[in-house]
Amino acid sequence: MLFLSQVQQWHRRVMSPPFMTSCLDWRYLIGAAMLIALAAMINFEVRQNQWQYWQDHRDVFFADESPLVSTTDAGYFLSYAENYSRGVMGQDFDQSRLFPDNAEVSTDRHLRDLPLLSVIIAHLADWFYDGDLLTTGNVMLPITGLLTAAMIGVMFWAAGYPAEGAIAATGMGLSTTYLVRSSIGRIDTDQLVVFFLALCLSLILLAARQKRLFLIIAMAVLTGLAMQMFFWWYLKSPFVVFLPLMMGAAVWAHQFDAKRALLAMAIVIVVINPIFFAATLWPFMMDVFNYLSGANTQADLTAGTESVLSFPNTFSTITELSNLDFLETLSLMTTHPYLGVVGAVGFLLFVLARPAKGMIFLPFFVMGMLAFIAGRRFAFFAAPFVWFGAAWLVLSATRLVATFFSRPSSPSFSMAADGSVLVVAGALILGTASTSMLNYMPRPSFDRPTVETFSAMRDLDQNKTGVIATWWDYGYMAHLKSGMATLHDGGGQKSPRTHLFARGLVSPQLAELTQITKFIIKEGDEGIDTHAVNLNSLNQAILNAPMPDRPLYLVVTQQMQGWMNTIATLGLHDVVSGIAPSPEFLRGYQYNPLECQAAQDQKLQCNLGLLDLQHGTLNGQPILHALVELRDGFQTAQKVINPNGQFVLMLVNNQGQKTKLALAPLPLWNSNFNTLFHRAAYDQQRLELVLDRYPAARVYRVLQ
Repeated sequence: MLFLSQVQQWHRRVMSPPFMTSCLDWRYLIGAAMLIALAAMINFEVRQNQWQYWQDHRDVFFADESPLVSTTDAGYFLSYAENYSRGVMGQDFDQSRLFPDNAEVSTDRHLRDLPLLSVIIAHLADWFYDGDLLTTGNVMLPITGLLTAAMIGVMFWAAGYPAEGAIAATGMGLSTTYLVRSSIGRIDTDQLVVFFLALCLSLILLAARQKRLFLIIAMAVLTGLAMQMFFWWYLKSPFVVFLPLMMGAAVWAHQFDAKRALLAMAIVIVVINPIFFAATLWPFMMDVFNYLSGANTQADLTAGTESVLSFPNTFSTITELSNLDFLETLSLMTTHPYLGVVGAVGFLLFVLARPAKGMIFLPFFVMGMLAFIAGRRFAFFAAPFVWFGAAWLVLSATRLVATFFSRPSSPSFSMAADGSVLVVAGALILGTASTSMLNYMPRPSFDRPTVETFSAMRDLDQNKTGVIATWWDYGYMAHLKSGMATLHDGGGQKSPRTHLFARGLVSPQLAELTQITKFIIKEGDEGIDTHAVNLNSLNQAILNAPMPDRPLYLVVTQQMQGWMNTIATLGLHDVVSGIAPSPEFLRGYQYNPLECQAAQDQKLQCNLGLLDLQHGTLNGQPILHALVELRDGFQTAQKVINPNGQFVLMLVNNQGQKTKLALAPLPLWNSNFNTLFHRAAYDQQRLELVLDRYPAARVYRVLQ
């Protein structure tokens, strides 16, 4: 203890000059509190302006008299909220997912088994919005943005730096990494994750500063309760493991009392449930091992233990899970990557200067900075600390400069220096707000006609016994709007069923698509496991799949055009060799829109070059197989130009719209998706077109 005390005294002399310390004068604290309130209101106003814009453009951002969403996961929380509002603890939604695997499951669920976000939305909708869950979920977002910014300011206030916290609250709340994930339409847990993290860290800091044992115990209990709410909102093993450890480390670092540190940590673990804490350690250790070793257990999608097939990793096609390099990570957190570098350096210097406080923040700073391993979605955990580091450097420099223009012994020195800091902090807040993403306007994940198509499907099957087969992005929203079960969704897209359905969409044989869909709906994942011992066995089971005893609907949409490259990546994956299709091969599944002007007789000057319709050439190279006219989703004319051509020129005429031209490679042109969506050409003994909303969507019922 004597050695530690000597080290602490040396550190205080060398690393803690006065200009690096925030003021504790009551007038300064009131000013800093006002800055935190300003930061919170800026965050509120940005999201409120987005909401107002959505309301002013209801034809784009509303469907069925309710707002749309800007994340595919919104339907997950809204479906649980809808179940809860009817007094059903999520059973209906659970049984609808990954049909038929959960169809017969009847779980005895409790309130804590439902997402906290869903429970809150259900109650607020019942109290204030006449049960409109979508409106409620969107109205919450400006408020949660305000709460998050305010709590970030409070967290750094608990660390002793309220003005710096106000700047960090503004910058983080308006940074790309967080604003995109907490804007209007983004009904997801991301909106309050940082709020709960900041709340827990604030309580840990306050507990560490208490001198009386009773107050430490009381703060530890409050911290444990806050963690309980955090884990109900967003349960991830790093938080369950790190936060209780941070309590013990913080108390020890501030008081050098091991008994108090262990007691505080033990109280937190008891409050959050020691069995739960112990059970979380193993998966956390496995996650760390997988990240460090480069392994990813989610990529192992082999159907069963006896299977020799290697199904594709669907996570590799999800943008928000893609990895970033160091500067890209910082550019998401700040307005410029070099500002991010300054902030990161400033934060690390703060950790050296104030290790007792910095060590509490450091694990979460590192978590966010490791986006090049964990994926871009985790970058926002580091954003508050990067902005704090930049603010701490600037305001410390402001205090240093003030010493050269005032006499430290003068009574007016403190007031002048503190006032300068507040003025600079206020200017930085306003400057950050004016240069950040104030003009960002979220777009709906699914457009109005598509969402209304799913709503209209309720009339096709009023008993809600049907099953919808469409691409996994639609899974949650398709169920929410139609009430039907779904083939796969955002929580189950890594199943081999996604590969199989994608294979059916890119296949030129309609029978392959319908048989695959029937096979999945009839057999589920267990059937895939059973038959996927080799490819021949799996194909034979698909070929012999009987008709399910429930109505089965295929849904193809205009939006899926833009996903065809991803669909082909997964559907054309060689499950025997485990080799993904090459980029050159995948070009055969990509629409190429053309912007053209008449140049000469039967020649068009297009964005890709000079297109000769008579000879089927592009810039002199023969490419056109045929020229096809499509009118309102039906093929009305076709002219074969070159049997050996590789592309079909699509002339798309929809009522009331300008003619559009696009080049479709032959593999894409012949695919089931293109045939069903753009041409409505199908075997009427296998399918029935039951809902035609072209050019938005088409719904087919499988007959046999």
